[in-house]
Amino acid sequence: MLTQLQITSAKSKAKPYNLSDGQGLVLAVQTSGSKLWRFRYRYGGRQKTLHIGPWPATSLADAREKCREARKTIAAGLDPALEKKRAKVTARFAVATTFKDVALEWIAKCEREGRAEITLDKIHWLLGMAYPLIGSHPINTITPTEALSVLRKVEAKGRYESARRMRSILSRVFRYGIATARCDRDVAADLRGALTTPRTVHHAAIIDPRDVGVLLKTMDGYTGQEVTRMALRLSPHLVRPTRRTALGRMDRARFRQGGLVDPHREDEDAASTPGAPLAASTRDDRGAARDHRSSPVPLPVHGQPEAADV
Repeated sequence: MLTQLQITSAKSKAKPYNLSDGQGLVLAVQTSGSKLWRFRYRYGGRQKTLHIGPWPATSLADAREKCREARKTIAAGLDPALEKKRAKVTARFAVATTFKDVALEWIAKCEREGRAEITLDKIHWLLGMAYPLIGSHPINTITPTEALSVLRKVEAKGRYESARRMRSILSRVFRYGIATARCDRDVAADLRGALTTPRTVHHAAIIDPRDVGVLLKTMDGYTGQEVTRMALRLSPHLVRPTRRTALGRMDRARFRQGGLVDPHREDEDAASTPGAPLAASTRDDRGAARDHRSSPVPLPVHGQPEAADV
């Protein structure tokens, strides 16, 4: 075993050399004169080296104590060098462990990934409602009950859809905390069935042409997002109105003025035509009804002269 005098009197040489203390612990003397403690061991059938620290910052007694801890780690079936690396990673992320710190770090990651500005604004808004309750709590100590209390506060205002989206955002923050070794589980994932499902509200169709004019003027005067403004201006031209809406009635009127067959009334006209085949008025054989219906403009039959040539 080494003594303090041997360590102090060890001088550098042309090549690095080791002074053994026994049981795998050695003092490596470098050509520059620096002295480093190292622990040599075998793990998984391979020779490995664990760097303990420099001398004199790490004394002989400290080096022997760390060597004993490394042997205990090997006896437990673990690699001490790998465990040391894991401890460094954990210590680096342990500085910021509150929910708000982890959430801001995750948002910064979303910004680097190029998320849309409007998406980031929604995330900031949703998380801003959670910070007063759990923002200062260490993320690994937050319980499902505490996370549910945040969501219940939003639901109490009737914002069921916002509460549902907030649960999804909280879950993403917790999953990021798991990936960065700040917490062990996603407590928001357990709250999927605890929230009120938003109820879908269907709005009545506009059947008055004057109300359609008001709607079109409102759509044309929209000054929000450019993509939304373009979609609103294109929708009257791309979305086919049904016969029950005011636009549908206006569409039928244009067909009548042009002398064309109203596509909305095609079934009813075919069913009311005297002498029409039975298939035209039944709901069970609509395919046959379509075969015998006439088109708006008579077409010449192949092999027969047109009306002008007779």
